Amino acid sequence: MRPVKDKDKFQQRGFTLVELAIVMIIIGLLIGGILKGQELVENARVTNTIRIIKEIKAVAVTFEDRYRVLPGDARANRIPGCNAANNCVGGNENGTVTFAPQASAVVWTSYLNPATNWRESYDFWKQLALLDMFSGVDESADPTDANERVWGSTNPRAPVGGGFEFFYDHLTTIGVDGHILRISEGALTPGGLGNNRGGSVSPSQAAKIDRKLDDGQAFSGEVYADYGTVNTQCKNRNVYNESNTNAQCILFIRLFQ
Repeated sequence: MRPVKDKDKFQQRGFTLVELAIVMIIIGLLIGGILKGQELVENARVTNTIRIIKEIKAVAVTFEDRYRVLPGDARANRIPGCNAANNCVGGNENGTVTFAPQASAVVWTSYLNPATNWRESYDFWKQLALLDMFSGVDESADPTDANERVWGSTNPRAPVGGGFEFFYDHLTTIGVDGHILRISEGALTPGGLGNNRGGSVSPSQAAKIDRKLDDGQAFSGEVYADYGTVNTQCKNRNVYNESNTNAQCILFIRLFQ
């Protein structure tokens, strides 16, 4: 039998405790870096979402100062390019965008039918885009076409996920009377909210947005959170369920009365 040489002994030697410790430290640093990176990405998404919310309100105020009505509610002949070629219908200038004439739970269902006066919600974005006051939507997108009724086309995307919708809520969804900016995922497809598939914001993200814009309470003030009928996935009464990292919240921000 061939004698074992020193070289063979070196090749067969395993890791020492010191070497294992160094490897574990390196792995820990890598994991820590990844987690920190994920946190930075999430914070950036939240920050960008807050910036866009403020931008939407600012440009809507500018529009209202100029036309004395909110975007979407202005009649088509007052907005250059708001015509059939751009699938822009215009509003009736009654002071509300997608007005629900009675306190009934019709907002989440009728909103999905662009053949009605709920078209004002889509024209909110279209009229701003036609005036070069807001980007992120297709000026000629047809909301009656299901293939075009998507985020980034008829409605802008939200950095936290899903997209933005704007409509007048007459105490039908969150008990607040006013014009609402909603961040959700499934509302552009029939049954998206009724089947609890509408959440696009995690409770942690929702809480951060609420704290920056309002009182940090999940069901009070100007920022509300909800999720269909299974509210505890997003919040427990007024407290966000921040231990849940999944996209479980629909966020409502009241921008105007």
